[in-house]
Order: sequence, then structure tokens, then C-alpha cells
Amino acid sequence: MSHEIRTPLNAVIGFSEMLKDAKIPRELQIEYSENIAIAGNALLNLINDILDLSKLEAGQMQIIPERVDFPKYCRDLCRIFQYSATQKNLDLIFDIAEDMPALMLDQARMRQIFINLVGNSVKFTPKGGSVKITAKFSQMTVSSGSLLLTFADNGIGMPEIDQKKIFEPFVQLSKYRGTSAANNGTGLGLPIVRRLVDKMGGTLTVESAEGKGTVFYILLPNVGLADCAGSKDSGANAEDKTENESGSPQKINVLVVDDAPMNIKIFTLFLKRLGVSYDAAKSGEEALSKLKKSSFNWILTDLHMKDMSGEELAKIIRNDPAYGNIRIAVVTADTDADAFDKNLFDAILPKPIDRQLLHQCLFGDEK
Repeated sequence: MSHEIRTPLNAVIGFSEMLKDAKIPRELQIEYSENIAIAGNALLNLINDILDLSKLEAGQMQIIPERVDFPKYCRDLCRIFQYSATQKNLDLIFDIAEDMPALMLDQARMRQIFINLVGNSVKFTPKGGSVKITAKFSQMTVSSGSLLLTFADNGIGMPEIDQKKIFEPFVQLSKYRGTSAANNGTGLGLPIVRRLVDKMGGTLTVESAEGKGTVFYILLPNVGLADCAGSKDSGANAEDKTENESGSPQKINVLVVDDAPMNIKIFTLFLKRLGVSYDAAKSGEEALSKLKKSSFNWILTDLHMKDMSGEELAKIIRNDPAYGNIRIAVVTADTDADAFDKNLFDAILPKPIDRQLLHQCLFGDEK
């Protein structure tokens, strides 16, 4: 793991040093910047995987089901891999009944499962092959049923002896899956998938043979039906999204609250690119002062600040009827259920900030 961490970090530091040279051509500046972004994202993904695995092994990962239109959810996830599949001339096949009822699932954790399993299938299937994702739901009671997911490819496959190793952390089968670290990953994806499925009360099995492809099966035996669950949150979110989509970028005014100048700079650069009005405050007290002088649609506040936390700021705003129409998003790396009162916030933006997620938060759609 030392190598996996130091390699992208070395690229970030090395190319950053090279960018200090004011004489380098513009095209090299762009190339170095792109390399920094690629290495930074690789390092971020690695850190996220390590943290997720640590939470799972410590029993601290929480599964939070919410209403999901599963056919649409799966199609949207599969679009992530459409470009890669097209580049390799792969058939990306999606088989799921459109009349499947809305289900209660943890969208974030299901997304991790899909990205890992579909990503592996696309990565390790040669040009001209195929990847097929199948989902079948069988209702067992009036309020729940079983969900069977199948991820099949006709790629390089693996021998039986290696099928027993792939769910162990940090194991890479480079003999069968390439030799470069970029191609292999860090050996954490499948262990995380196995533990997530276990946490959901399901089972994960694999069938494979060298040169004949691989099939992963996930069975979740007790998935709730959303209509029976009566989730109030999902209805509120649907109303919020419609309202957001009807708005226009020009009418949005955002107040960024953060005691770290670098974070404010990044946020304001993103907001400028999105074409919205914005102001910034370096503390909760300064934010409250600006609220008295100007009108804002959104407040984007850091959670952990020295004098006043984002949670404390949100409580003050929520208790003042004058600010009843203001929406508040918390910016934080703490996504645990008990880390703060999520009911105070309309949205949660995980660190580091993603411009697409910011757009979705403000406007209710993806750019």
C-alpha cells in the first residue's frame, strides 16, 4: 500500500513543482495540470476505499435505505461505462423489467457495488466482447422481496484457486489481470463489495474459468418495497427537485461559509463557472451579518469551523422565520449518520467538492 499511495502523491508533488517554472509552454502546463488531476483522483479513490474498508471491518458502516426507481438507477449507472465500452467495441447489455416496483435501497452503497463489478467486467473483457447486467425482483411478502443481480462478461476469467483470493483485501491477481498498477487497482474493490453485500444481509458468489469469462451473483433476500415503506423523505426530495429544475442559474445567489481561504477560493471558482451570484464569509458570525444585508437562495457551509460549526450556524438560521426560504448544504467529509444532525440541511456535499455534484445540488439535475 505504501507504493500505491506514494506513486500518485509523487506525481502530484512532481508536476506541481514543474508548474512553478514560468517559462514552460502552455501545452505542457495543461498536460501537467491534467496529470495532477488524474493522480489526485486516483489518490482520493484509494483513500476512500481504505476508509470504507476500515468502517466495514469495524462494523461502523451504516446502510440507509431510500426509495429507488431501480431500472432508471441501473441505466444511469451503466452510462458511466458507455464510453469505455464503446472504445473497446463491447456490447453493454442491460436486462431489467421496466415494471419493477420502487425499492428501498442504499443508493450510495449500491453505486459502489455497481461501479466495482461493472468496471471490472469492462476492464477485463477484450475488444469485441460483451458485458451483461441482469436484475430480477421476486416479491415474497406484501412489503418485501428478493433482488438478484448478475454481472456477466466473456472476458479473461480466472482459475478456481484465484476465485478464493479476490475478496481478500490488497490481493491483486496480476498474472491474470495485467501487470500495471493503474490497470489492477489496489485490490480493495471486491473486498468492499463483499462486505457491503454482507452488511445488507445478502450473498455474493462468483463463477469463472480462464478464457471463458466471469459471472458475479448478488442475492439480497429482504429488500423492502418503497410504496409499503411509506418513506416521507423521498416525496419531499421529489418536490425539491422539481422546484430546483424550474429555477434559472441567474436567480440563484449563494453564500459560501468556510474558515479556510483555499476552500472558499475553490468554491467561488466553481460557482463562477456555473454562472451564479455568490458571496463568501470566513465564519458563522460573518455569515449571519451578511444574511441581514443580502438575500441568498443557498448557503454552502463547512461543518467544522473554529468559532461556530456549520451545524450551529444552521440551527440559528432554521430558528429564524426570516430565513425560512433559504436552503443550506453542509460541506463535509463526515458522512456517518451520527456525526451531525442531517435534518438541518437540504443537501450534503462530500469533500473534496465535485463540480457536477455542486451543479446537481443547486439546480436539481446533472450537467
